[in-house]
Amino acid sequence: MKSLSFLVKFAQLSVTVGSLCFGFGTVAMSHELWINTPEFQPKTDQSIPIELRNGENFQGINLSYFDNRVVELFYDQRAKTPAQSRSGDLPAMTIPPQPDGLLRAVYVSTPQRIYYTGMDKFAAFARHKDFEWAIQAHIDNAFPTIRFGERYTRYSKALIGVGSAQGRDKSYGLDVEFTALDNPYTDDLSDGLRVVLRYENGLRTNAQVEVFEQDPQGDVRVFTTRTDDAGVAVIAVRAGHKYLLDHVVIRPLPPEARTSQTDPVWETLWAALTFEVAQ
Repeated sequence: MKSLSFLVKFAQLSVTVGSLCFGFGTVAMSHELWINTPEFQPKTDQSIPIELRNGENFQGINLSYFDNRVVELFYDQRAKTPAQSRSGDLPAMTIPPQPDGLLRAVYVSTPQRIYYTGMDKFAAFARHKDFEWAIQAHIDNAFPTIRFGERYTRYSKALIGVGSAQGRDKSYGLDVEFTALDNPYTDDLSDGLRVVLRYENGLRTNAQVEVFEQDPQGDVRVFTTRTDDAGVAVIAVRAGHKYLLDHVVIRPLPPEARTSQTDPVWETLWAALTFEVAQ
């Protein structure tokens, strides 16, 4: 009976996650996936639970670990260490106690698919994420307008300040990636926190960065900024607040990748960076 109960709960969870990640319309399109942990400034004797959260405005489902959803899941403080997770683990990764320093956690998903039932929701998504040009490109490429698909991949990173939290972020060569140029736990951020955005190892210039800011009471404010000619965005941050940075790249899939009418016509790459700012 316990096995049956587990299967029922697992099926219910799968339906819920599926409706968010693979369903139709803006529910799937507007949701971010970020790395969360209950304490972004843990002590050196604490284990660190790493949650994969899917939702918006810092509210979302805590996703279990499954091999078929993960290309990479690792942490890095003094050495890059792959997750020792098993299918069904919740949280998705648990990091053993670490020494003083800035710890980076990274997640890369396998490509997933969603389908649109018309142009309206795709157009709203494109405008929200600042690639309105894709609406006209969709028409110019004679892509389907009644039902069409999108392939998407998540590239999420978190910065966690263990103990004294000294250290620097680093780039891992992800297809799209935020790299912090300042340490949110140790540096003077009165002029903002600088991040560089890269796409396929090149600088992502004049690009929208959406910022989700959560105060200690849990209230969330959302605003946008842009990268400059060096691919750098300066985020106005406040002490004691938690941040999620989001950027989306969209590109049409080449004809050779579309071998049937049901194959996606667009691909999106989602970059996310989460961190807290020290008091």
